[in-house]
Formats: sequence, structure tokens, C-alpha cells
Amino acid sequence: MKETVRFAPTPKARARSIAALVAGTVAALAALTAFVMAAQLTGQMLWFLGAILMVPAIWVASRRAAWAIRGAVKFRPAVEIAEKTLVLPSLSPSAAPIEVPVRKVKAYSVQAQGSSVALMLWGPWVSHPAGYELVTLGCDNSCDAQARAEEIAQVFDDLGVAQRTASEPLSA
Repeated sequence: MKETVRFAPTPKARARSIAALVAGTVAALAALTAFVMAAQLTGQMLWFLGAILMVPAIWVASRRAAWAIRGAVKFRPAVEIAEKTLVLPSLSPSAAPIEVPVRKVKAYSVQAQGSSVALMLWGPWVSHPAGYELVTLGCDNSCDAQARAEEIAQVFDDLGVAQRTASEPLSA
């Protein structure tokens, strides 16, 4: 294998999550405006206290929406497979991606599940209590999940990594 293979979530899946976060931020701002208007019209402090309590919720929602937009604009592949290195995404946006030598990947399993592909990886580097690392790749209508799963399986087969099912025990 001469080239690096990258598998990334589709832009359509990212757009949906961003739209939901932006809608939540707008709804929280509308609620804040309603609380402030109710406090001014009725003269009751309870509405004003509700408006004060809405401010942290709006801050959290807007930060989350900004993080999602920044992540969508910046291209970051979910899985990158080079000749000697496998790069997996980190769980937090501030942490560096997980780089694993391909020789340390003992086994893999890949399954198409509806419009996404589930990739399970076993090896001594896995810190998850389940014993494997799970990476889910989303597909939209322009991507065939079964074809993507077959492509990933072919790449791992070319690298000499053993394929197995999730119910099989991992032999040492």
C-alpha cells in the first residue's frame, strides 16, 4: 500500500449536528428574551431570576455550537491508515489523535450498520474496559456503508491484520 487511506464522517452528518446545536442556542436566546420581557411587564423578580439562570445555559450551548462549527470547518479524518501507522480520533477536541503502529493491532472487525460503519480494533494499546476500541463512521446518501466496510476490510487484510467477530475471544 503506497498511499494513506482516510475515512471521515460526511459533511451532511456534520451539518445536521451543527444545525441542532445552533437551533438550541437560538431557542435559549429566545427563552432569555421572553423571561426578560415577562419580568419587565409583570414586575416580578421570579422572571428576572429565570433570565439570570438562562445565561449559563446559553453560554454552554453557544460554546458547544462554536466547537461543532470549528470542527466541521477544520477537516479531521476519523480514521487514517498509513503503511505503518493507524491514526484514530481522540475523545476530546483538545487532545492529540491516537497513533498506533499497525503491527500492534491484533485484530479488527468491521460491520455496516444502517448508514454507518462500526470498526472495532483489538490490541495491547486499547485502554477501554470492553477490550476493544470502537470507531463509528457515519455515511449519508452519497456513501454506501457496505462498500465502505468492504474497503476498510480490504485495507486491513492488505496490512496483514486478522479479522474476527466481536464474539470470538482474542488469542494471545
